[in-house]
Amino acid sequence: MKVAVIGCCHGELNRLYMEVEKYENEKNEKVDLILCCGDMQTIRDENDLQDMAVKSHRSKKGDFWEYYEGLKKAPKLTIFIGGNHETPNVLIPLYYGGWVAPNIFYLGSSGVIRVGDVRVAGISGIYKNYDHFRGYYESKPFTEESKRSWYHIRWLEIQKLLLIENIKSNFLGSTESRKVDVMISHDWPNGIERFGNLNYLIRRKPYLKEDIELGRLGIPGCIELIEHLRPTFWFSGHHHCFFDASIEFENQLYSSEFRAIDKFKNSNSPVRYFDINSNKNDVRIYLDFEWLTILRSVKANIPKGNFTIDKNSIPKLSGPTKSDIDAIYKNLKEVIGDFDENHYEWPLWGQANGNFKNLQDQYNFINRIIE
Repeated sequence: MKVAVIGCCHGELNRLYMEVEKYENEKNEKVDLILCCGDMQTIRDENDLQDMAVKSHRSKKGDFWEYYEGLKKAPKLTIFIGGNHETPNVLIPLYYGGWVAPNIFYLGSSGVIRVGDVRVAGISGIYKNYDHFRGYYESKPFTEESKRSWYHIRWLEIQKLLLIENIKSNFLGSTESRKVDVMISHDWPNGIERFGNLNYLIRRKPYLKEDIELGRLGIPGCIELIEHLRPTFWFSGHHHCFFDASIEFENQLYSSEFRAIDKFKNSNSPVRYFDINSNKNDVRIYLDFEWLTILRSVKANIPKGNFTIDKNSIPKLSGPTKSDIDAIYKNLKEVIGDFDENHYEWPLWGQANGNFKNLQDQYNFINRIIE
């Protein structure tokens, strides 16, 4: 599967799709999937723009509204996670993920899906220590504080991903014990700079030096997450520069490759292209059964409200039980009828399923499955 990856889109969807088409024409290669590592900026109208945490001199509507209103359609399946320049009016209601426009899919605050047989995981937002153990409370009308706090990563999102246990079995005969193929985030994993060319990074982005020296760069706990999930690739954006690193496993027999991708600039395209092992010529999005069981198992632990949890009082999440697994089977049969746990396509949310613009309906769809 040929995958195009961009770091920060900043609402430039027209340019993104033009660059991918240019690559296809020049290389005579078909791109199957596009991944965006945040700052997608799904701005539908001026109201969305007003509720974003963005300085007034940088605020602009961008291209997304053209795809939302149906004036254009994304030519490739585009999957993204949230960054720190996003629309809370769109992404907060899609906590579990969903469609923001035809062929454009949000992975949620954290999420796991399958694209064909490729397992894709992601976590949205950036890390701020003062909000990491805070509850989920943000809603309209937004304050200047809540315009920002909603995209600060909460502890629960990382813990959910650490509950993934199923090892992939379709790596073309490989014995590598990977749990996902691709992981995407906006912020970088804390400590990832140790696994790449640190001197280059500091020359390229000198303002990062202090945070690196103080151990403050990126999301704490994500090196542990890399070692747990062992993705083939982990892609990130946020710092607007290219950076590569490699974490090796099992006596250096295989590794997880980290790539931070740049943003669009006036003179160049930051879109990078990667080949992902796949047994199928299939780019439809499928529900991930294990992830649904995890969502059900942690549902009672979602801290709702404007309060901060003491770090030492964080509940230990034990993962899905047989009861969770049985409930997901039962609920899937009731919600969607006959299904194959590895091959149930996430509804496209066209006319048969309801309008994708009804974000509450999309949320309710997942909520019914995990209740």
